[in-house]
Amino acid sequence: MGAAGSFCDSKSIVEALEASGPCAGARKTSVLREGQPQSQEQAKLASLATAVSAATDLATYWSNSVRAYALSRSPFLRPPVFSALWRLHIDFLPGTSGSVSALLRAAHARRVLEIQLSGETVRGVAWCVATTPTPEQGFPKAGWGFVWLWLAACVVVPPVPIADAEEASRRFKALQNRPRPAAVKEGERTGEAAVAPLTLTLESEDATADRLADLSGRRIIKTSLDPKACGDVGPVLSSAVRLAAALAAAPLAALRTVEAEASPLAPGCAVELRARRDGDGVLVTGWVGGKDVLRLKALFAPEE
Repeated sequence: MGAAGSFCDSKSIVEALEASGPCAGARKTSVLREGQPQSQEQAKLASLATAVSAATDLATYWSNSVRAYALSRSPFLRPPVFSALWRLHIDFLPGTSGSVSALLRAAHARRVLEIQLSGETVRGVAWCVATTPTPEQGFPKAGWGFVWLWLAACVVVPPVPIADAEEASRRFKALQNRPRPAAVKEGERTGEAAVAPLTLTLESEDATADRLADLSGRRIIKTSLDPKACGDVGPVLSSAVRLAAALAAAPLAALRTVEAEASPLAPGCAVELRARRDGDGVLVTGWVGGKDVLRLKALFAPEE
């Protein structure tokens, strides 16, 4: 076995990815989003939005991380892709920092990237899916009955170096078997939120791909990421949690857990939020054009 294989076998997943060693090459496998110190209530909302932004930023970068190499092997180059949040689970901790780090853990079903999230106030996992919409076509708003049809149409992402493939497979199967938050059709409380533009901080491979294309004279379908093609749903999730806290009459500092599932949406998309109480938590559903594009359940710590 070569050096890359030995590295993967002898290192834990966290050590391997943080080191960005022979398995990952020069590609980045983590990103840190800094946040300003805030009150505990505001820190939880800020860290939620930051976690989603960091996950989609890292997933988008990784999904495009081998385009330059692919160009040297093929006369055609796949267009750059965006990665959108699909599933999210976050547990909240006491703290005042909104900073969050995102770390690649694994790739699943050839199109889903699993990303570990951590910070002073958050611990959790995001699952993102790469897709290739255009600004003209926008993102699908087919509703949850068609979610796996949408996944089947998504592009293949590069593999992620991992130490234990069986454990990664078990995590993904557990995700698939986990119940999704129920949809709220008639809300006890309603609100609105807008999708923000996605901020990409990691350097893409597009400049390298352009240079290779010029040298080789090969055709490139498209090499630039259009900022209008993909939105950041982090602010929408924060608005949904704020609505849930108002309905539960709970302070945001009591926020304990958020479980969410989202469809990709374009920047500026207006989302109608509907919330209702559900046992020990609050369910919030985001609607666009009569289709549910966001499902969230927020749990709050009981009053002492």
